[in-house]
Amino acid sequence: TWDQSMQSGQVKILALLLISLVSLSEGKIHFREEFSPGWEKRFSGSKWNFQNQGRFVLAKNTEEGALPHGIQTWDPSRYHEASIQLLTPIHTKASPFIFQYSVNFAQQIDCGGGYIKLLGEGYNATNFGGDTHFLIMFGPDICGLDSKIQFILDKEGVGYPWGKHYRALNDQLNHFYTFALYPNETYEYYLDAKLIHKGIVAKDWHWEMPKEIPDPNDKKPETWDDRQTIEDSNDVKPNDWVEEEMMENNDAIKPDDWDEDKDGVWAVSYTHLRAHETSLHLVCRLLLEKK
Repeated sequence: TWDQSMQSGQVKILALLLISLVSLSEGKIHFREEFSPGWEKRFSGSKWNFQNQGRFVLAKNTEEGALPHGIQTWDPSRYHEASIQLLTPIHTKASPFIFQYSVNFAQQIDCGGGYIKLLGEGYNATNFGGDTHFLIMFGPDICGLDSKIQFILDKEGVGYPWGKHYRALNDQLNHFYTFALYPNETYEYYLDAKLIHKGIVAKDWHWEMPKEIPDPNDKKPETWDDRQTIEDSNDVKPNDWVEEEMMENNDAIKPDDWDEDKDGVWAVSYTHLRAHETSLHLVCRLLLEKK
């Protein structure tokens, strides 16, 4: 899917020339688009934010050695979205996955993005827009001093931004943006076929690796007992068991210096039996004995 947004007053700012999705080990090209005449019949437009939607037009490419055609954003200060559904799903865990496209910012712009998004199954092409959930977002995003290559990956429904920063080019030339994602969870980023950066996905997207993961082969034993406690069939009540929780402290003696005007009426103290003690009871017993 293609999602281009801008907040500039200029027109004809951007041309998209080529998109290709490749699985290396399978030797399979999942998708390739050179935007030949009739491209609009293959792509679906969007009605998201309809009043601010711009038009794509087919444009000829005059740069030497480049493909002859591309699509170009036409209306100023508008959003441009177009999407196409892949014929077969892509499984990045099975083989290396290469995502590449060419883009040209034909005029200097102040703020605008020329990135591509890969969506999951079941997306709605008619409502495709800025708030549509995506799995991968990749490409240049130009906005003043914050111009950079956007690279966002989805993990469990949350989009994680790339932890690296590379400035997006805004020089009115065609550039090929490429990333390769490998089954061992490493990746590479290329600009114009030149390796710019390679790294580990979990590290550069700051994914926390779980200390433990579920064992898919783990099964509950047939003899497993879900009860937290069970009765001890061998437990017998002691013969000297006392049911009372408190007993009079026969060893307590009224102090000789006891002053009932100051200390109150002397009362016989009680001791909590250890058989019934809790931490609170123990404190009470100690206080009584002290008294």
